[in-house]
Amino acid sequence: MPLEVRPVAERRSLLQTFRAMQAIAETDVTILLPEAEIPHWDYAAQWFAFSYRADHQQGPLLTLEIDHKEPYVSIGSLGRPLLFPHKAFDLYRQSWTPRALFASFAGNPSKVRKRVLIGWKRSQRRTIQRVVSLTWTGQGRSWPEKGWDPNYVAQLGRSLFALCPAGDFHWTYRFFEAAAAGAMPIVEAGHALYEGFHYFLMDEAVADLDWSMTKAKENYELARALLTIDLDELAAEISRLVDQSND
Repeated sequence: MPLEVRPVAERRSLLQTFRAMQAIAETDVTILLPEAEIPHWDYAAQWFAFSYRADHQQGPLLTLEIDHKEPYVSIGSLGRPLLFPHKAFDLYRQSWTPRALFASFAGNPSKVRKRVLIGWKRSQRRTIQRVVSLTWTGQGRSWPEKGWDPNYVAQLGRSLFALCPAGDFHWTYRFFEAAAAGAMPIVEAGHALYEGFHYFLMDEAVADLDWSMTKAKENYELARALLTIDLDELAAEISRLVDQSND
């Protein structure tokens, strides 16, 4: 009988939680969900072919530890700063197209972000010779679009650089999405999580920004290695945790 699990996490509304649950589903287990979450998965199923169904009463519990601030995601003894399904990286890689945009941002129009991004664009306007796209939208902050926004991913895939202002913390999820889509991140400040990646700071001159296919591919491979878990290794750990819960 195929294995079924009920993932448990303190904050199920976090994108980190959803991605981690998708990663679990890639090991060919069936995810048991509260009825209210089924529409999120139905929407994402357009791109992610996973097994899931509504049932929040039966099946072994599988605890996910999600630390949004650090960030850190762990399933038993396995942990990553963020955990993505392998399929997400396949989709990011498919988004790579001729990069018609010099730089882009699409996201929540908070006052702080608008000030930072508009200020950057104004400070660089004399030297920017190509298109910079700033799109203010809250679409990626709500369900079901939070599960996967193809327009957002496509914009990253046609951008040389992605503007990645800080969010609630010093790190930003957008940094890794950009790296996966081949857009070189431009951030306000460095972070330990960004070590090894090719990226730039917002106070650097546009003339010094250097995109290359080699660097984009290196960022992609590093992000994939950092944010995914080998499927056999993850499946073995899930089986161990389920067996342990049945003892």
